[in-house]
Amino acid sequence: MLTRGVSYPAAMSWFELPPVEAVLVPGYTPLGARRPIALHPRAVRRLRRAKELAQRLGTRWILVSGAAVYPEGTPFVEAEQMAGWLSEAGWPAERTLIEPHARHTHTNLRNAGRLLLERSIGEALVVSDLLQSFYIGSPERSGLAARSRRELGYFPGEVRRLRPRVTLFRPTEDVFRAGPDPRDP
Repeated sequence: MLTRGVSYPAAMSWFELPPVEAVLVPGYTPLGARRPIALHPRAVRRLRRAKELAQRLGTRWILVSGAAVYPEGTPFVEAEQMAGWLSEAGWPAERTLIEPHARHTHTNLRNAGRLLLERSIGEALVVSDLLQSFYIGSPERSGLAARSRRELGYFPGEVRRLRPRVTLFRPTEDVFRAGPDPRDP
């Protein structure tokens, strides 16, 4: 059973991960980026893991999420750059979902949750690095839940940390609430 914002200490092996229809990969650009970066190496590592996991599990979709975030005015939309990398790596473009508006982790979850629920997909595995996986998988301890409630008015779903870099995410209908930031609908 999933619990909102609770992480479970026992990591699951690759073979114990639940079958899902989607793997979600949040984008990454460092906060202090001084020049535009087409695709950061940390994002590439996330994509490699996500592609491998999707192939092992027979997952239909990889959902990439991220806007043109840092530095201000960058021409690079993280999700579009990640989709291009997946295509070049052999992942079918028609099986990539692109969410190009999220500017922060809580909006990655909210916006991805909208795309998932619109396709009647009730859960996804979020693949990231150790730090962001902790942030997502332990939202009460990490502060993500507080930020989500402060900026969105709710937490976008239920989470369960399954492995150090993999979190199960089940979006709730709350994700369809309009956001206050016009750059992040």
